[in-house]
Amino acid sequence: MTKSSKNLRTNRSVTEEIEVVTGLGVFNDNRKLPLHRWYPFVEGFSSHLVSSAIAQNKGGVIFDPFGGSGTTALTASTSGRESYFTEVNPFMAWVAEVKVNQVKDFLDTNCETSIVREFKFPKTIQIKALQKNPFWEVNSKRDFMNEANARALISFMREADELDEPYRSIIRLAGATSILPTSNMVRRTDLRRRTKSDKAPLDFHEVVRSRLNIFADDLNDLAGTKLEKAYNLGNDARQGWTAPIPIELVVTSPPYLNGTNYCRNTKMELFACDFLGNESELQRLRDRSIMAGINNVSSRKMYEVTELPQIQKTVRLLEKASYDKRTNCRTS
Repeated sequence: MTKSSKNLRTNRSVTEEIEVVTGLGVFNDNRKLPLHRWYPFVEGFSSHLVSSAIAQNKGGVIFDPFGGSGTTALTASTSGRESYFTEVNPFMAWVAEVKVNQVKDFLDTNCETSIVREFKFPKTIQIKALQKNPFWEVNSKRDFMNEANARALISFMREADELDEPYRSIIRLAGATSILPTSNMVRRTDLRRRTKSDKAPLDFHEVVRSRLNIFADDLNDLAGTKLEKAYNLGNDARQGWTAPIPIELVVTSPPYLNGTNYCRNTKMELFACDFLGNESELQRLRDRSIMAGINNVSSRKMYEVTELPQIQKTVRLLEKASYDKRTNCRTS
């Protein structure tokens, strides 16, 4: 049993086991932790931040309006607390669902880690199957991946689809997290094309095999762990959802004030995991999203104002302290 898995089983705060926290506002420390490390999220924040907030709030349900890859939901779950979240990006919402709820089902039903570790998929795929695949179609125009890796990715996902849950989702997530290192792209806050100074794309077969081993190791170490469920309330933090019971604690990381396009950053995964069928759907998803940054503010645009009395006091203090008045925002 690893130190991290022991920590999860006893529902102790992760901060009790790790001596040095390098930064609560970044994802780096999560790369060391089981389940959290399944999807390295460059825009994420540390689970230690959530653990600290939970330690100060002993009871009740936790909510994250910008759920992302599920740091809040997973930390709450491993701390014995149910949680709610909203998330506009369907891929990111699915990542959180897999890391919490699908893993919970896996552990509760004593599933076999060997099925994850030893998963096999065909190295060839018929051209008819490729032509019907949205990732193949977009990739033919955008050159996200070389042909060999794209074929392997699509074959992997199709084979995983034949499995029952929770194996299906867990294995598909291993495939999804193998896309970036085997693609012609890199993620440096924003997704961009590799240059000569970047490392060359890796082989999909080798990367996904490594990912499956990491997933299986974590699942094996966490055998017997009891997780609590996370509930996805919807895709809009601003409206259209209600919590069935009162929320006691909100822990979140809202869109950064840097204009990051969170949907475009995951466009390869959105297509490969069948959340989008074409590029016009990507634009519609972007239009539903919240972006924050001075480049997204225009005097020509009418902004819908949503009054939230609970946070107005904090907003007023931020408006006074802001060094760049263009970042002041009264919308939700």
